[in-house]
This record gives sequence, structure tokens and C-alpha cells, in this order.
Amino acid sequence: RYHGKPAFDRLRVEVLPSDISAVEAVAEGLADATAANLGPASVPRIGRSDAARLVSGRSAAFYHVGYNTRRSPLSNPRFRAVVARLIDKAALVDEAFDGYAKAAASPLAASPDAVPSSLAWDDGRDPVHPFFDDDGSLDVSAAREAFREIGYRFDDEG
Repeated sequence: RYHGKPAFDRLRVEVLPSDISAVEAVAEGLADATAANLGPASVPRIGRSDAARLVSGRSAAFYHVGYNTRRSPLSNPRFRAVVARLIDKAALVDEAFDGYAKAAASPLAASPDAVPSSLAWDDGRDPVHPFFDDDGSLDVSAAREAFREIGYRFDDEG
């Protein structure tokens, strides 16, 4: 839909080596805006500049932890399900993205209407493979029990 003349006379696109470079270009008046996704280390730099303003929104981008499932034991879906519970996904996301992201059980999480309620993180816990949580730490005994339930045994060496 056409909304009249553009708000600018000229558009120049410049590729910069990093998100930090893009933020610095805006802060120094060398650029008017950046369309780059900013990493968590870049965001505080924007707050220190009177010339820049942070505009944020939900992104459809996602990261995932993947495994080579062609070899045992990772070829076993029950083993992978237990391994998935060893990862505190919410804590990992908070640490890696400094609070600027949310954990998800589906790559469709950026479109909440497309995610079935069975995959929603409504209570802050992974709805599919919840972390073996013992008050913020890995519950080793629960993890061992889950491995035993799928047929693994432990000896004196673990």
C-alpha cells in the first residue's frame, strides 16, 4: 500500500562487520538507523548515547541445540529426551542473551497463535522436556533415575 512520499531523499545501505559497529555508527551520527539484529552486548551502548534510541520487537529468529542422531546412543529418541532434560534452557537463554530472549519449545514461538498450548512456556518451564531442577541446580538423582528407566545402569565410576 502506498502512503505518500518517503520520509527521506536518499537511502544508502552499508554493510558493517558487527552489530557493535552498527551501534557505534548510529551513535556517532554516521548512520541514521541499523536494521541489524543486536546482540545483548550492544544494547547497553545505545542507552549511553543521546543520539540513539532503541526500538525492539519480537524476532522470528531462533537458536537450537542439535545432535548428530545417526549414532548410538543419540539415535535413541528416549535417550535424547533425557539428555534434553539435562539442559536448563531458560537459564541458558538468560545467560546467553542477557535477558533479551525467551526460551521456546518450538521454532514457531515468535508466532504465539501458531503454537499449540502443549508447547507454550506459560509457567517458565519447558513443556516438553522440563529441566531436572533441584532449586536451580541439576537434580542428579532424578537424572540418573530417568536414565535407569530407559535401560542404562551406573557403576561405581558413574
